[in-house]
Amino acid sequence: MPGDNKSVKTVQTMLAAKKPGSNDSSKDSTKEKPPKQNKRSHSNVANESVEGTDLTGTSIQNDLIQQKDLKSLVSDIVQKLLDHFKEKITSKFECKIREATGKLDDKLDTLMIENENLRERIRAKDKVIDNLVEKVGDINNRSIDALKLANYNEQYSRKHNIRMLNFPEKRGENLKKAFVELVNSDLM
Repeated sequence: MPGDNKSVKTVQTMLAAKKPGSNDSSKDSTKEKPPKQNKRSHSNVANESVEGTDLTGTSIQNDLIQQKDLKSLVSDIVQKLLDHFKEKITSKFECKIREATGKLDDKLDTLMIENENLRERIRAKDKVIDNLVEKVGDINNRSIDALKLANYNEQYSRKHNIRMLNFPEKRGENLKKAFVELVNSDLM
């Protein structure tokens, strides 16, 4: 509950060092608290830190060697991780490229087949067009011959016609009947 402070644990209380002999921070607070210690001065802190460090050459040398070993170990691990990630990414990338190129190859094959089919159809149409052009040329020659024959036949058919000169024209006349009457009147 929001008002209940006993059940709420903050990060500070969880990280705080536990007192020896205490298992739970929520137990009775009536127990005795240790006496407060006086604060240390800056000079005391500096003296303690100098006293606590080992300034021998072997200790520093060991620390440097350990740091170098740690550095090489970390760099080896990082390099192995980078190589592993590189291989993983490369394999995934190659897989994606293979998929994409496979799809493109399929599309290319389809287009090649369709293109070849269209070429065959064009060849068939060209053959039909060549045949039609040949027929049109033949028909044109025949029509020229037919016109010549028609002209000759017309001239040949007029061979038996009678040509009359100085015959007066009248509207709506029947030439055959007028000619027969003229001939009858002149010959009789």
